[in-house]
Amino acid sequence: MEIDRQNREDNVKSLDALRKQGIEFIRPPDDAMKEWYQKSADVRSRLLEDGKLSRNMLDTLDRILEEYRTGKTN
Repeated sequence: MEIDRQNREDNVKSLDALRKQGIEFIRPPDDAMKEWYQKSADVRSRLLEDGKLSRNMLDTLDRILEEYRTGKTN
């Protein structure tokens, strides 16, 4: 979709503007990233177990995130 392309373009421009203002983007250490992903998985599991999210909703979310991360959005 045109709006998705425009959003991605705007995101790149926004990041460039922040860099020009002196904002430095860093990647957290691998152990911190591993911990973050584990906590994320724990929250997802709890939401599913507590009935806050249905399996269908979680599967839909996973699909949309995967499409976004791989740039395969419509």
